[in-house]
Amino acid sequence: MALYPSKNAGPGEIRSYLTTVMITKHELSPSHASSIAIAWTFGREHDLSEKTQADFRSLFEPIGPYLYNSVSEDMAAAWRCTSAGSLNLLLLYSLPVLATILLLRLYQHTQCACASIANGSLPLEHLLWVSGPILIFCNAREAAHRSRLSGDWLFGIGVVLSAIGFIEMYGRLLSAILSRQWNISRLLLVPLPFFGLTSELHVIER
Repeated sequence: MALYPSKNAGPGEIRSYLTTVMITKHELSPSHASSIAIAWTFGREHDLSEKTQADFRSLFEPIGPYLYNSVSEDMAAAWRCTSAGSLNLLLLYSLPVLATILLLRLYQHTQCACASIANGSLPLEHLLWVSGPILIFCNAREAAHRSRLSGDWLFGIGVVLSAIGFIEMYGRLLSAILSRQWNISRLLLVPLPFFGLTSELHVIER
């Protein structure tokens, strides 16, 4: 079984690793695998991680794309074995679930959303503000390590959560400004029931 090279791996270790991958995953003979791996001459682990599928095709010819996929699998597996990779994976799975729960809570508290948020009675309310950016960052980290978990769909979820969090935070700030700095003279009904805003905005008394 091939293990992805360490950060300090030199060209010789990279060639040995590529040879093992081709033998174990692509069923090449040791001599054939070695003759292909010899094309890797000077690069270290960092250079291997930076290579694209096109680079592999150019360097290793027919087996290049298949070898790229196998190396990517090992690279992602090695990343998940680290503390940072494990935390990243945990956030990827937990943040969308927690954000969804919070959004449902906000929706259920439509009639008293302003009071609930202002008093901090909704649990994990601040998570909604940061869940989107954190999810986008985690997706980028997975992509950097060639994980199949990364994708445009995950980036899209992060963007949507970022937008919702921004609107909710802006609504809370607006409600605080209106309630603290101006007197209320009459009520103007505005349907904003979903993002933590009260369904009634106040007209400023001149």
